[in-house]
Amino acid sequence: MSPDQPKRVVAVYLRYYLPISMTFVYRQLQGVAARYRPIVFASELSNMDVFPLKPIFHRPRSLADRIETRLKRFAGGRHALLSGANLRHWRRILEEQRVQVIHAHFGPYALEILPAARALSIPLVATFHGFDASTLLRQPAYVSQLKELFGYANIIAASRGKAERLLKVGANPSRLTVHYIGVPVDTFEFTERTPLARKVEQGKPVELLQVSNFVEVKGHRYTLEAFARLLGDYPDCRLTL
Repeated sequence: MSPDQPKRVVAVYLRYYLPISMTFVYRQLQGVAARYRPIVFASELSNMDVFPLKPIFHRPRSLADRIETRLKRFAGGRHALLSGANLRHWRRILEEQRVQVIHAHFGPYALEILPAARALSIPLVATFHGFDASTLLRQPAYVSQLKELFGYANIIAASRGKAERLLKVGANPSRLTVHYIGVPVDTFEFTERTPLARKVEQGKPVELLQVSNFVEVKGHRYTLEAFARLLGDYPDCRLTL
């Protein structure tokens, strides 16, 4: 791209900017900034000191918005949608900012922004990260509505397992890509470690670490149960969650 050419504008749509566990979204925003101009659309803002970014377009959902969407979901068997006022708001900004691509994180939020993308003929990319390609697939209204998304958007799955589940509910193989979440390894300094077997032989303390957000699906219960059994055989251990 020539230095004189304006950067293409990518709108990143998600409801919450940004939970502390979603560092991967912030890293992606930083990673594309050299070639593109990312802007964020969000309904709720938090941790702005941890994840500073400009511009962020923010529109809180009013009580009227929530009542309208609840009635529409109940009447139309929909899982995720925006109020008419919200849709008009985001459509206006999409046009004003001359957005060329919309990237929605998580399936439900892709469903919310889909009508605006379709109305303006803006390409939409939807990344599925976890619950949106697992537990939510048990909900018929969600699966039914996903078929509309699959007919318009390009889909990214964060793992092969998620991709396979999306294919089973109708995702188009030609528009589905598996793209793993990368880690900037240069920011983590390598430290030489003593092999675990040698630590045990020498009677040295063993440090165990589990890194994840604190939700049930991460299996902390099983980590604690396994650690309790380990302590019975080798008590000089420490577990950090």
